[in-house]
Amino acid sequence: MLTQLWSNYVFPYIPNRTLTKTFLYNIYIMPCRCDWDKLITCTLHIFLLIYSFVSIALGSTILDDESQGIPRVTTVSIGAFAVSLGVLALINVLCCIYTLRTYYVSLVPIIILQIVLGGIASAVASNNDSQIYTVVKKVFDDYVHNQQNEYNKEKVDTIQQYFHCCGVQGPQYWSSAGLEYPDSCYSHVNNDLYFEGCVSKFQESVTGKFRAVGGISIAFALTEAFGTISLWILGNRNSEESQRLLD
Repeated sequence: MLTQLWSNYVFPYIPNRTLTKTFLYNIYIMPCRCDWDKLITCTLHIFLLIYSFVSIALGSTILDDESQGIPRVTTVSIGAFAVSLGVLALINVLCCIYTLRTYYVSLVPIIILQIVLGGIASAVASNNDSQIYTVVKKVFDDYVHNQQNEYNKEKVDTIQQYFHCCGVQGPQYWSSAGLEYPDSCYSHVNNDLYFEGCVSKFQESVTGKFRAVGGISIAFALTEAFGTISLWILGNRNSEESQRLLD
């Protein structure tokens, strides 16, 4: 009502209308628009910042597991993917300045990558039993078939000490191969034998982290998508309101 009264009875009789339009835009429209824009933008920044740290941390632990001598169970390293996406999100927050119309566009690639990462990690976490068994058994079989190879021995010892495990599915793996238990099958603290196999220990560690990466990535992607769409709708609505007032 006030806007209509202003447009019909006051504005036509004011000199220097261009200056008045600019004044009204800066004083009347911008504060209303910027308050909501800043709130949504700030919220998205906070979500991206949290996601970047979580993604980098989880990705680093997955890379640490993969560096212990067991080959990764996927073609693409989920750990490296998570770390890279976390770094990208952090750069997005800290180093980039956006206008209202380009801000939501800049988030779209990150949201897409989060959904892709979440989908891959969740799928692998649900169907990786046979893959993990295959890659772990190959590492141990390579050592059994070539015991003079120090590199193979070092990989097996590293895996058993890091995951506190012994053999592929338990100490019986070494007995069935006609070998004594390696020293790495025993705890360095109290010299107790590890009875759990390395397949189950590696699967427990990696699967839990894959599920965490998948769930967190998808949850953050959906939240950011909602915020981005809200920002886009708000921007269009404010543009229409400003155009009606200035016409």
